[in-house]
Amino acid sequence: MIKVARAYQHDFEMFPIEDELESPRRRISKIPQNIPRKRDNLLSISGAFVTLARWLAWLPSPEHDQEAFAGLQKAAKMQCAYFMLAQGGEQSQTIEIEGLPTVTWDGKDILRTGFINVTRWMDAYFLAMLVRDQASMDKLANFPVALFRQGPTISGECSHMMVATIVAWHHNQADYPQKLIATMQAINANGEDWAIELAGGIMETMMAATTDMDVNFDEVLAKNLALQEKYDMKNGIPIDAFLSLPLVALAGLRHDNGHAVNVESPMAPRFYIEGTYL
Repeated sequence: MIKVARAYQHDFEMFPIEDELESPRRRISKIPQNIPRKRDNLLSISGAFVTLARWLAWLPSPEHDQEAFAGLQKAAKMQCAYFMLAQGGEQSQTIEIEGLPTVTWDGKDILRTGFINVTRWMDAYFLAMLVRDQASMDKLANFPVALFRQGPTISGECSHMMVATIVAWHHNQADYPQKLIATMQAINANGEDWAIELAGGIMETMMAATTDMDVNFDEVLAKNLALQEKYDMKNGIPIDAFLSLPLVALAGLRHDNGHAVNVESPMAPRFYIEGTYL
């Protein structure tokens, strides 16, 4: 078993975890009022579920673990629904998610907000993978990627290549290995910290989880959990490393495909990897 400890240490005396949990829980408690008010609340409130899950990773218990997992299941459907609104344009759609109010919206002008972009797509896809929401994964994998270039958010070519690679894997396309290698080469050539410590780590872990290439999945996962934390700490967002959605989702995929995952880390809670609360 490879153990990966946190490098980041939160000052719970100065910033009690109860205070950190209060804000996302308060936002979640107002779902009945806020979800029907504005369609963009699908994103903001799903973000509250993700934030809550990341903080709860510091307080492992069956109750907290189940609360976190159930919240991420809702968040995955909310994020997918927002992409489907954008895809549908001005066509009205009714969104029914268990435990949430039923709402009907259209996707008019969503692309102009910049909220639909490749980074958010990857967040949504790996979140769906983490909670084994195959229906949301299928919908996202069929999202017209050309729409990403119609919004005001400009993403680098490496990010677009990552999306194309993930879609190729999802659809079991014959050129998936070639796309994966080309994407990893482009990321390495980019040379920026984001590329090496974040994007490269995702693609390398995906390679280890989904191909027969001669790499040790446990070593790759352990290395990239530490690299993501390093990146997030440098950029002042260590909370993202409390729970790395892509890396832990890929560990869950590896587990579900019948392979043991021999990495122990508070940044990769076992109940996510094993799908304990499905």
